[in-house]
Amino acid sequence: MRLTLVMGSRNISSWSFRPWLALRQSGLAFGETVIALRRPDSADRVARVSPSGKVPVLLVDERPVWDSLAICELVAELQPELWPSDRVVRAHARAVSAEMHSGFADLRTFMPMDFTARFGPPGKLLRGVARDIGRIEAIWADCRERHGADGPFLFGQFSIADAMYAPVVSRFVTYAVSLRPEAAAYVEAMQGLPAWQEWADASAAEVAEREQARPIPQPRPRLESEPQVAPRMVPPLQASPPAPPMRAAEPVRPPEPPRAQPEPTPVTAAPEPALPPPPRQEPVIPVPLDRFVPPPPISVPPTAPSAPSFRYQGAPGRRPTPGPEIKPIGDGIHRRR
Repeated sequence: MRLTLVMGSRNISSWSFRPWLALRQSGLAFGETVIALRRPDSADRVARVSPSGKVPVLLVDERPVWDSLAICELVAELQPELWPSDRVVRAHARAVSAEMHSGFADLRTFMPMDFTARFGPPGKLLRGVARDIGRIEAIWADCRERHGADGPFLFGQFSIADAMYAPVVSRFVTYAVSLRPEAAAYVEAMQGLPAWQEWADASAAEVAEREQARPIPQPRPRLESEPQVAPRMVPPLQASPPAPPMRAAEPVRPPEPPRAQPEPTPVTAAPEPALPPPPRQEPVIPVPLDRFVPPPPISVPPTAPSAPSFRYQGAPGRRPTPGPEIKPIGDGIHRRR
């Protein structure tokens, strides 16, 4: 039986890492074909070997088997040690592997796999990402507590469940996620695998090769229909004129004594004008009462005759009526027309 694993770029293809690690830990001989992802021809190259148009694909005598979990199941049929021997424990391992296969969408979206990169602590996590990390830690703790007595992995010895969670381990390392002590010990055990280091070295080599092969951007050639723009001429820098030669230092002269200042001329104020003397007041001589002569009486001329008066007629509260000398106009209330 000839096995060939077609996978994507090692640094970013998390689904390719799972069956590759299972094949490497199983000891089976297999070939590798890497298709660089995120290239213009990546989709066409994958479609030639994968019915689903995705990687990874395991070619078994040129017959494709796609989907990472299906590939791992086929490898476990060839090497049964990749699943726990107990039937109930094996079902538990399949359950946590299937949950990894179909869940944790927020973690995959906001923490994509970048195997060779290293970032600082993420700080406050999004609610969905924190929920996914908490669930993964709970799965690891439960598997280690119930079935991890025979080794450092989830079910003691290495199994398909460890291969399914391997890309999550790489994400925790890449993004420096703070974990509980038992989860951090499991991450360290996974990184100690020789196959893990092999994948890391191959990923670093691919990244370096891609950086070297990246073309240097060249200026776009000018079309004949485009007007030719004269290049902007920048005048050359002119050298600044040389500084004048420094003169010899002059001898320091002693300070001159202060000159005598002339005394200020006193300023006299102008004389104020003389004020006229106050008028002379005659003394008041009191006159005895027996000698006081009253002034003559003032004669008042006769006044003009007064206006005719009104005489009151009628009961109290009524308006007075004019006398016979004045003829009333109207009734006093309505205007006479």
